[in-house]
Amino acid sequence: MQIIGIVVEYNPFHNGHFHQIEQIRTKYPECAIVVVMSGHFSQRGLPCVLDKYTRAEMALACGVDLVLELPTVYATASAERFSEAAINTLHLSGIVDILSFGSETPDLTFMKQLASLFVEEPPFVSSRIQTYLQEGESYPRARLLGIKDYFTSYTKDIKSSAQLEVFLAQPNNILSIEYLKALQRFNTTIEPFPIQRQVAGYHDLTLKGSIASATAIRHHLAQGNGLQAEQAMPLEAFRRFTQATPKAFSLDDYTQLFHYKIIMSNLESLYAVWDIPNNLCRSLYHASQTLMPLSQIVEQVTSKTYTRATVQRAILRILLDVKQKDLEQIQEIGWIPYIHVLGCNKTSTHLLSELSQKAKVPLLLNVGKDQAKLTPLGEKLFKYELRASKLYGLLTHDTSILNKDFTYHPIRR
Repeated sequence: MQIIGIVVEYNPFHNGHFHQIEQIRTKYPECAIVVVMSGHFSQRGLPCVLDKYTRAEMALACGVDLVLELPTVYATASAERFSEAAINTLHLSGIVDILSFGSETPDLTFMKQLASLFVEEPPFVSSRIQTYLQEGESYPRARLLGIKDYFTSYTKDIKSSAQLEVFLAQPNNILSIEYLKALQRFNTTIEPFPIQRQVAGYHDLTLKGSIASATAIRHHLAQGNGLQAEQAMPLEAFRRFTQATPKAFSLDDYTQLFHYKIIMSNLESLYAVWDIPNNLCRSLYHASQTLMPLSQIVEQVTSKTYTRATVQRAILRILLDVKQKDLEQIQEIGWIPYIHVLGCNKTSTHLLSELSQKAKVPLLLNVGKDQAKLTPLGEKLFKYELRASKLYGLLTHDTSILNKDFTYHPIRR
């Protein structure tokens, strides 16, 4: 039996996700599907519309066999770190054979070519990236321009050069490259299996027909039109979606928390937060002195150098007080010191047995009991996960979330 891994947010689960599962089962009828899913917060740095337990239950009800958690500090990181942590989770599970991912342009040969360039960056590309950074471009844009210059100057493949900017303008294509990079980095035997994304673009706000993006569903939820998502979601997912009272969060939900955090901090303490450039720390610190709404602060600080997503992720890391020294130590071991099981179908418990036998790091299934298995680095990382749960509970006014990591039973009956 083939075991297929997928990296997901499911924020929320929709028909496009269900299509991917159907495509996988068409090619591998006897397979099991294991997903690595973001916790309470998305890569945009905002709370997910539903908590991680409800989203895990939606996935299990719609064809997924096993749900593993992508720790919050990585789920809300750059595409590179997000992908590295997710792929190493699948690798360290010891049970996954194939990685399936959705891509706007699932040209595996071209994606592998780009991934190899990113992994073993030629000196010409490194030099061009530095030039563009000095000109004020963000790192993703500088890298795109550097690679494009490389194709123009060093290859005869005019088609590839023409494709490149369009290709890398698509978020799922970018993630696809990062997944392939991570597969190389961890020297895993997991094979890639890209699937063409269906119709709706990642940022498409249209909610009509059976296929719509998660962005569109969140947008309509924010407008008070959440029930319109019914046509874009599988029945079981939509039923849980409506029962759980989803909410589309905005930056301004963080405003008072952020201002209080800044009041209680100084620049030196902000400099100690993981993966935030000092210049960005200073910009956030000084912009917050006016006590303006957080959405306005983000608007003011966003620039060619620091994208909106970069700024939003930085704000969440400040709120969670993710220490640079902790993450530098954890990075040395490949980011993943444990695997947290969020959910498993009752009919798929054999996967848990296999996972228990083959995983290369401790498993957290019954957190209260299994926490004792954690290494010191695992304890440091899990501390941030517990903190994220409490922050999510505070933002949603849901006290049941605060200690649910210890009380939730991951086996779906």
